[in-house]
Amino acid sequence: MAFTEDLSAFWGPNDPGVVTLVINGATVYGQLEHDMDETLESPTQRSVPVFLCDKNALPTVNAGDAATVGALTYKVRLIETSDYDPVAYLHLNNT
Repeated sequence: MAFTEDLSAFWGPNDPGVVTLVINGATVYGQLEHDMDETLESPTQRSVPVFLCDKNALPTVNAGDAATVGALTYKVRLIETSDYDPVAYLHLNNT
């Protein structure tokens, strides 16, 4: 059985640091951070954008979908979820 938790208390639309992501016509609230991402070509890529949100708030998302935060548009590179973690991690590419 998957773990469930209401994360709306953590990512309210008026909370400090919370941004609005629009993806596939849905509005999702969460945090936009910059992650360190390892690659085979070089030790790390710096400042790779990652969006953290409640996985239950996400619509159906696939790699390659466009995601907009404010005036910036990103492409979804990877969706990372777990049955035991209520947080979804959308790894994004700058477009």
